Amino acid sequence: DQFYPRIWCFELSYTTDKELTETEMNDRFGTFPYMAPEYFGEGSSYSYKVDVYSFAITMHQLITSQRTTKNFKIQDVIEGVRPDINLVQSRKMRDLIERCWSGDPSTRPNFIEIVEEMKSEELQRDFGANQEEISAYLDYLSTQ
Repeated sequence: DQFYPRIWCFELSYTTDKELTETEMNDRFGTFPYMAPEYFGEGSSYSYKVDVYSFAITMHQLITSQRTTKNFKIQDVIEGVRPDINLVQSRKMRDLIERCWSGDPSTRPNFIEIVEEMKSEELQRDFGANQEEISAYLDYLSTQ
């Protein structure tokens, strides 16, 4: 009713007693073009930072209202081709998206850092949101 977003597809998820930063994954499941470049490395493992990459692609699409990745190929992603960041008006948001879809997973922020950055007044202004709207959304999520 309130147009609150929900993103899910957890049928392949699992629980572990390891710290998130210690978890290495090897299975190659995902939806191209939301898959990070490290998915495509032969025999390589990857971390939760693939989700940060996917988040960046999703965020770009939500902000620009464009499905800019439909013509991408795997080689494009590996070579660092990304959607047109110039379509994002906010300089701070462009910077965040670019860090999140970096070809080097070690330079991508984690989700705690992303949430903290998105709480900034500048980004809230850029989104046209305010603290009351964000609090209402977080309250809604806690009841689901």
